[in-house]
Amino acid sequence: MCRRLIFVLLALLCPFAKLSAQRAVSFGEAVELLCDNHAELRGARYAMLGADYERRAARGLRLPQLRLMGAYALLQRDVAIELGGAKGVVTETLNSLIGKGLASGMLTPDVAQLLGEGLSPLASMNWGYTLQRRSFAALGAELSVPIYAGGRIVAANRAADIELTLSRTRYDALLGELVAQLAERYFGVVLLGEVVAVRQEVVCGMQSHLRDAEAMAEEGLLAHSTVLYLEYRLSEAEAALDASQHELSLARMALCTMVGEEVTPRDMLCVDAELQELDYYVDIAEQLNPNLAAANLNLALAEEGVKLARAAYLPEVAALGAATLGSYNLSGMTPRWALGVGLRLNLFDGLASQRRHAASKMRVQEVGALVENGRDELRLLIRSQYFNVADALSSYHAALRLSEFAEEYYLSLQEGFREGITPASELIDARLAYSASKLDALADAYDYCRALVALYVASGLTSRVVDMVTSGIVVEL
Repeated sequence: MCRRLIFVLLALLCPFAKLSAQRAVSFGEAVELLCDNHAELRGARYAMLGADYERRAARGLRLPQLRLMGAYALLQRDVAIELGGAKGVVTETLNSLIGKGLASGMLTPDVAQLLGEGLSPLASMNWGYTLQRRSFAALGAELSVPIYAGGRIVAANRAADIELTLSRTRYDALLGELVAQLAERYFGVVLLGEVVAVRQEVVCGMQSHLRDAEAMAEEGLLAHSTVLYLEYRLSEAEAALDASQHELSLARMALCTMVGEEVTPRDMLCVDAELQELDYYVDIAEQLNPNLAAANLNLALAEEGVKLARAAYLPEVAALGAATLGSYNLSGMTPRWALGVGLRLNLFDGLASQRRHAASKMRVQEVGALVENGRDELRLLIRSQYFNVADALSSYHAALRLSEFAEEYYLSLQEGFREGITPASELIDARLAYSASKLDALADAYDYCRALVALYVASGLTSRVVDMVTSGIVVEL
């Protein structure tokens, strides 16, 4: 308790720490702050929303397409039919028939006069007809309903579903990477805080030895050179303490930058968390690792690309309908609605479709090779991280036993120094060896936490990281 109280007081005095503005958070709370504040994770969430909208857009390909169209046109002249020449021919023919009827006696003069008066309005009429005036406008609607698209719509929907799942998988992969990085920074701050406390103990211990040496030198029991030697070693210990405090300030700043708030760790280093057999992590990684899952999704996406390229050889069939909703000066001879069925089949496009189909097949082979290699690399990574955890745990227990021995040895030399039997250099070496063993144990515990997080992230068990790194035995030296 005394050592930890000293560490807190030192941190309060450090100008870079600003502990008064920081709140203590557990590792789980730090992960929550990371999810809320990290800009890259926010971008990944926006990517998921975008993929969801793309999936909804692909669903719309199955629905009817309704378009509203409007147009205004100004022609060079009216579109008209002129029958003026025919009018002259008809008039002359009728007059000739009336004349012949009078001459033959078939028509009386009164009847002939009546026929002439009746034909007079017809002769005076304009024998032209305007089919379309030069200025006109129309507003219409067009409806198309897909009947058969050669598999294009199905492939587009499957690809959109895969893209949505892929965006979520990428988010999980990014979160795992950031959680592993957060563990390094979070427990790095914890480690450096313990290092500062240990180095402060060293400084306090040397100051006590220096006071004892000065008292013994005044009584003539110790040479003055021993006092100078202790002052020199004290200055080295104080320099090491200052360096550790600066490292702690930078590490805390890096942690705060990552979580987006002024925080300080509340959890301590833990070891001996429950660890399964190696095969458990290898097997579960092949099922849950987000990077491998993303590679498999890319393979499925490439296969849908083959189907989409193959659809270029097949026809497209759709039901079509159009209707005029309103018009201005539009000819009455123009139909106001139409219904039909349309078919489109690509017969030749410069072999582009065949080459795209071949390219999509090569893409499947490429991604398949990447998936196979990624699976092998993942197995190697899991084994490496697993052995890192086991090695760190073994080193920690060894350092712990060494620390216990070094402490007993140092305490025995301390009594000898006060009795004038043990040389100061031997006492200082024992003091430093004891501190070094504690620092080694702390470093091994930090390596254990970091390796354990990396193992769980690589196995796809990011959601269980918080429980694992905080469920072991708290390291207190």
